[in-house]
Amino acid sequence: MKGCGTKRRASGSAPNGGDDMHSDILRPMVALIAWTLVMFVWMLATRMPAMKAAGVDMGKLVGSTAADADRALPRHIQWKAHNYNHLMEQPTLFYAVCTVIALSGTGSGPNAAIAWAYVGLRIAHSLVQATVNRVLPRFMLFLASTLALVALTLHAALAKLHTLAKKGMALKAIAKALKRSEESTKDRAKADGLSIAKLR
Repeated sequence: MKGCGTKRRASGSAPNGGDDMHSDILRPMVALIAWTLVMFVWMLATRMPAMKAAGVDMGKLVGSTAADADRALPRHIQWKAHNYNHLMEQPTLFYAVCTVIALSGTGSGPNAAIAWAYVGLRIAHSLVQATVNRVLPRFMLFLASTLALVALTLHAALAKLHTLAKKGMALKAIAKALKRSEESTKDRAKADGLSIAKLR
């Protein structure tokens, strides 16, 4: 029995039966991290030669800011740096909400698909900003990715329902934990295909 328990934990299975450590939603997270590193390399590959051409000596720079770089370097060179900075902003929320979803055991199916959509939109946003930098397509891609993030956030909030239902908690207790009415909790569970063990 002890050996079986050790094997179960090693495989990444969660106590509630989910496969948290192998959640599908972790893949788009890793993909976006990889893309961020691609942008980092792209930024360096274009910025360093541009700094040399502009006569910028990094050894003499003290307290330089992004605004200083914008003034010293061509705009199309800085576009890569701007996008790299953007990948350090909203996507941090994406990583956080995906982690919550993965830990809840609901990181497959629609949630994984939405996460992949978010990653695809962010990559498209990067390519637009780093090359042509047209504001309208940039904004539309940003807006679409934000809507995907909103959907994931809502699903993360509902993930608590899945976790509590899998634990066999009663409807009344689940509704109280979620701060929702029993009727709305029951309707949500039905829509998600969840069965609540007891009504009271």
